Amino acid sequence: MSLTIIEKMGVAPKAFYFHKADQTYLHDFIILEFISGQAWRKKKRSYTPRQIKEIAKLLAKLHHKKNPQLKPKNYFYGSYLSKGLEYINSINQQTCNQFGSELETVHNRIKQLIPKTETHRFGLIHGDVCPQNIVETGRGLRLVDWESVGLSDPAKDIANVIIDLGLKNNDLKLFLKEYRKLRKDKGILIRAKVYAVLMRYNYFLWELVRSFEIIHKRLPKEYLNKNTVQRHINEAKHQFKQLKEVVELPGLDLKALFNNGKNHI
Repeated sequence: MSLTIIEKMGVAPKAFYFHKADQTYLHDFIILEFISGQAWRKKKRSYTPRQIKEIAKLLAKLHHKKNPQLKPKNYFYGSYLSKGLEYINSINQQTCNQFGSELETVHNRIKQLIPKTETHRFGLIHGDVCPQNIVETGRGLRLVDWESVGLSDPAKDIANVIIDLGLKNNDLKLFLKEYRKLRKDKGILIRAKVYAVLMRYNYFLWELVRSFEIIHKRLPKEYLNKNTVQRHINEAKHQFKQLKEVVELPGLDLKALFNNGKNHI
C-alpha cells in the first residue's frame, strides 16, 4: 500500500495495522503512529523561508515516488465540473431553481477556462495539503491525515499549497524554486492553477450544500452542535470572492439564497 512506501521517506506516520472492511468492521481503518508536534493551525497564514523550503522538499520527494500497483485516479479536470453540476442540482432543488440561471453562468464561466486537451504527469500525492495536516516536529515537518493518498497529478497538491497554505508571489516562487531542485515538472504551475480554480469552485458549492444540510438538520447531532450555517456561508463567500479574482463571474446574493421560505436561516 502507498503508506508503506511513504513511511520509509520519513514524511508520514508509521503504519502499524491496516484492516480491510469485513462483516465485523464495515469500513477500512488503519492504525498509525502518533506524531508529536505543532500543527500549522494559523488564521494568518504566513510562513518562514525555512518552512516554505521544507514543505517544498517534502512534497517533491513524495511526488517523485510511484507505485506500479496503483492506477492514476481523480485527476481529470472534467470530474470537478461534473461534481459542480451535482452540487448545483442539489442547490436548485432546495431553492426551487430560483438561482439556477446565475449558478449555470458560474459553471459555464469556469468551464471556459479549462483546457480542452488535458496533459498530466503522475506521482504519489497527499491529496489534502493544508495547515492542520502539516506538523512541525523535532525531526522536521511531517504530513498527517493520509486518507486521500494515491497516484495522481502532483499539481493537485500544489493547488492546495496555493489555496490552503495561501502561498503567492515571492513565497510561491521560493516554494517552486526549492521544489524543482528535486523534481522537474515544467507545466506543474499551469496545471496547479487550473486545479485551484476547479477546487475553489467545488469548495464554494459544497459550502452552500452543507449550509442547506444544517438548516434542514440532515447531519449528525454532534456536527450540528459544533457548526453553524453562518460559518459555512462565510466560507462560501470567501471562496466565491477568491474565484472572482481570476474568473469574471456574475454577482450572487448569497443572503437571498438562504432567506426564502423553507431555507430561512
